[in-house]
Amino acid sequence: LVRSSAASDVYKRQVVVYEGDADTSTIVDIQFLGPVSGVKLYNTTTQTRININTDEIARLLGSAIKAGDRLSISSGVGDKYVKAYRDGNVYNALSALDRDSAWIFLTPGDNLITVRADSGIDNVSAIISFENLYESI
Repeated sequence: LVRSSAASDVYKRQVVVYEGDADTSTIVDIQFLGPVSGVKLYNTTTQTRININTDEIARLLGSAIKAGDRLSISSGVGDKYVKAYRDGNVYNALSALDRDSAWIFLTPGDNLITVRADSGIDNVSAIISFENLYESI
């Protein structure tokens, strides 16, 4: 991911090229390398975003986000979830998404994905997994 750090705008972004011809769901795995707050994921191509309430993640995990913590967010049809991982334990973290969040999906072609954080952006590593889908007759 490319990093920018304008005075009030700290983010990483990457173009994800999706070669399918039908929209597809994603699994976003976020690895935390240290403390972070206010994490937001955007697909600016589809105008969808996920806002992660890191205070809620801290409540679920028992303390603030730290190195080694991980989130997995799936927008799969019939398999939507948000899971938090710490020390081998798995937590349902759906409550950490705010009501303005929408599931991230990819549309055919280039998808500009942006990861933002209020603080600690260098402690965020995100990997997006997906399958190419093709419509058929």
